[in-house]
Amino acid sequence: MINKIVPWAIAGIALVCCVATIYSFMAYRDVVNKIVASEEFSDLEDYGQAITILESAMTSWIVQSFGVKRETLENLSTAAATRELDKRHFEDGIDVGSNDLLDGINKLSEIAQGSRYFDQSQIKIGEFRIQLLELELDSADEKIKKTEEEIKRLLISNKSLETTLNQETESKLAAESSASMANQRADDEAAAKRLAQQQAAYQERVAQEEAAAKELAQQ
Repeated sequence: MINKIVPWAIAGIALVCCVATIYSFMAYRDVVNKIVASEEFSDLEDYGQAITILESAMTSWIVQSFGVKRETLENLSTAAATRELDKRHFEDGIDVGSNDLLDGINKLSEIAQGSRYFDQSQIKIGEFRIQLLELELDSADEKIKKTEEEIKRLLISNKSLETTLNQETESKLAAESSASMANQRADDEAAAKRLAQQQAAYQERVAQEEAAAKELAQQ
């Protein structure tokens, strides 16, 4: 009886082992396939989907029971989470930089050197700094332009003042000259009048003397 049971028992055990091996292999392949799929999504920068797949792989009984690929899954999950955070920093930095270049540079500077997005962030930081320099140059050019316009305005204003002053000076000199000439004419007229009066007085005195002499001669 025992001799009949033993072969069947051995066959049963062998069958169970075979089924367990096949099931374990299938579970292992499923975990490996999920790892590959998560890496593909990670390469596509879909880190959320990659993390979801890795979390699903972590629930596999072969991982839970025997720790198969657990360390790999944990490392990949950490890497995907870090990349997702760096991607968010990178995208936020670009969005912020579109309105404020300095804030964008500060945001992008938070990405660590070993990050997948480090080189891209450095390129973008360089672009933002170039834009800042261009803005500073534009501002300097605008200041220079305004200064030149102010200098031009002052020169025109000074020229106008000089012209006005010259005209006023010429008018004043002309008025003074006219007044001087008028005074001179008045002086000349007064002198001529005095001379005429003196001559008239002289002639009158001569006439009186002649009349007196004539009267004296008649006596």
